Amino acid sequence: MKPCSRCGGSKETAHSYCRACMQAYNRQYRIANPDLFETYKTRSTSFTCPRCGFLCEAQLWARGYCRPCRASWTREWRRKKPELSRNTDRRNYLRHIEARRQAASEWVRNNRDRHLASCRAYEARKHASTGRHTERDVLRLFWFQSGKCYYCHADLVDRFQVDHMVPLFLKGSNSPENLALACQPCNSSKRHRTAEEFFSLLESA
Repeated sequence: MKPCSRCGGSKETAHSYCRACMQAYNRQYRIANPDLFETYKTRSTSFTCPRCGFLCEAQLWARGYCRPCRASWTREWRRKKPELSRNTDRRNYLRHIEARRQAASEWVRNNRDRHLASCRAYEARKHASTGRHTERDVLRLFWFQSGKCYYCHADLVDRFQVDHMVPLFLKGSNSPENLALACQPCNSSKRHRTAEEFFSLLESA
């Protein structure tokens, strides 16, 4: 592939310019031709898909096709060119890796309960356990237990851990029926025991 005709650097696209030079050119064009750009934005917002003939609005338009046809075309392209598809995905991932990490960290901070429920579902899949629960099931358990530890009845406030009464490695379910909210000392002391075994240990202590 020929080098960029503007800066002389390597380019990944079939255009004459590399991606950075193309973006700079587009910015300069918009600044130099504001009236033309406004006219372009306010022109007809209905488009006919050349693949299926569907007349769609601008919000359903995706790079020359309607969104369903664009999705179908992308799936076909990925199936025909798996190696190129993987390389493209990898290149895009590395290009935006910092932004992705920041977005993921922010989502975890804002959705802590949902994230922990997903982690427990992942552990259940590793142990081939059945059942699934959501963060709403955990909130129901907190209300059902009146905000107290299932084992020692200490106040949990907002600091608690979700325990599987029958551990996952013993083929316990990941459904709400097998869950209990416990304080950190009780959950750490219970370890690999079942709830019945841990209750017996507490009574003998």
